Amino acid sequence: MKKPTQIQRYLFRGYYQDGLWDIWLAVCLIILGIGFYFFQQVEGPTGEMFAVFGYIALVFITFRGLAKVLSWAKKTYTHPRSGYVKFKPREKKTTRKSTIIRVAVVILIMTLINVVSMAFAGAWLVDLFRWTLISGGFAGALVWLGTQFEIKRYFITAALLFLCGIITGLGVAADLQIIIYYLLAGGVMFVMGVGTLLHFLRTTKPASEVDLEEGADDE
Repeated sequence: MKKPTQIQRYLFRGYYQDGLWDIWLAVCLIILGIGFYFFQQVEGPTGEMFAVFGYIALVFITFRGLAKVLSWAKKTYTHPRSGYVKFKPREKKTTRKSTIIRVAVVILIMTLINVVSMAFAGAWLVDLFRWTLISGGFAGALVWLGTQFEIKRYFITAALLFLCGIITGLGVAADLQIIIYYLLAGGVMFVMGVGTLLHFLRTTKPASEVDLEEGADDE
């Protein structure tokens, strides 16, 4: 990936400034954690096969469905305060393709994490090493995002997600590790996101209110 320009950094930082993306990802993780618990109750080869495909479907439906909620929330709360950039049709098509690829990659990563976690669960040292790698991957993605677009809170979130991995590897029963990690990581992202959103709503105003205040000052 090419190094983003200062304008691109500004635009992408603006996209993440309201905390809604953090909340979206948090809810996705929590739903997937709860969903994995129920799919884990399925028994028998046929049931397990359906459970795998069902979980993949749950990942796609969750990310895709909540993405629409995220889009609505941004149009309702963010755009009136900070504005938005409208891409050209060609750029919009490219962005859509990029989004589909990202969703597919997320599905693959989530599935691999679940399969690997179930296959090697048991010995505490193996569990600790495994969850250090998994949480390190999530944390690394946030560090990359924070570095690329100068979003400082993601460094804190990354450290907390890494800590969640260590806690999961050391103190959680093998059959509950995936569920607990998703819930812990989702809880961290949710708290950070809500805090960021409240700060954003407190420190910004819709453009209509700003125009009214400027008009009153002119009089």
